Amino acid sequence: MGFIGYCQQHYPVGGLVDASKRAEYLNFLPNLDSAVLTYYPLKSDFTVQPVSQVAIDFALMVNTITGKDIILQECGYPSGTTNKSSNALQAEFITAVFNAWDTHRARISLIDFTWQYDVSEGKVDQWVIDYGMAGQTNEAEFKSYLWTLGLNRYDSTSKPALTQLQAELALRAWVK
Repeated sequence: MGFIGYCQQHYPVGGLVDASKRAEYLNFLPNLDSAVLTYYPLKSDFTVQPVSQVAIDFALMVNTITGKDIILQECGYPSGTTNKSSNALQAEFITAVFNAWDTHRARISLIDFTWQYDVSEGKVDQWVIDYGMAGQTNEAEFKSYLWTLGLNRYDSTSKPALTQLQAELALRAWVK
């Protein structure tokens, strides 16, 4: 068994769009059992890409990575208004991911939606420091991105994205 590769997807199809990063990833891909990616369709300022970008990004993943099973180790879309998003857009993202997954199911074996719950503000404040984003131009957007990725709020109340996830799973008879 080989090791698992990792390619950041924090920007529009991140490492697969940037030619040098793509070449580096594809160079060691033959030694991997699976291609493991993270997927957050964000612009470089940590505001969201339109939900319609999901289908384009999934096609790029599948067409760029050939001969390997693809696993989305992390997949998420913030709901924060600071990220030019909303609870409704986060729920639309869930549907767009499932629709794209339906199209590419033979190649994408697993998608793990990031964080069942939003995290505390204190934890996010520490992450902002840990990631070196304190005082940076897009600190507020970065913080909101991390703070609002959950499918439930920090107080355990559901966001529309969780309801949409349950509906998408039921539609495919993946849950009872």
